[in-house]
Amino acid sequence: MMNSYTCFLAFFFILLVSVSCNNIIQEACNKAVKSDSQPKETFNFCVGSLPKHPKGETARSYDDLAPITLHIMKSAAKHVSFIISKMMKTKNVGIHTRAGLEVCAQLYSLADSDVQRINGYLKAKDYFSAKTGASGWLLVRSLVKMCVQ
Repeated sequence: MMNSYTCFLAFFFILLVSVSCNNIIQEACNKAVKSDSQPKETFNFCVGSLPKHPKGETARSYDDLAPITLHIMKSAAKHVSFIISKMMKTKNVGIHTRAGLEVCAQLYSLADSDVQRINGYLKAKDYFSAKTGASGWLLVRSLVKMCVQ
């Protein structure tokens, strides 16, 4: 699940700096994998998820895809938070693992406010700030990998 979330983070990051094209989802996903460490997984998840979203089929521009990506990002963060919460309730979790999970839980608790902030930047056409906010989630990806390993 966390890899799925990171795939969308990478996609979102590239999405903000890209230009319009004919097959918008295919093009956006192709651009997303160029800077990703797991390009095949990212591409498959990207082209497999965006068209399935209710608004994905009608997207005609990156401006149309950005809110869809934010929605998926927020949903994925909530799901990961739920998994972390369940892991923390397990009685046989060691003290160091629990401490790592608590850090992860704190990072993911920021997802709602971060998505709202990024959405505000997009509505204001402040793509630099939106890209910066999205790239912050790429750092979270690295930290969360350390938490759960």
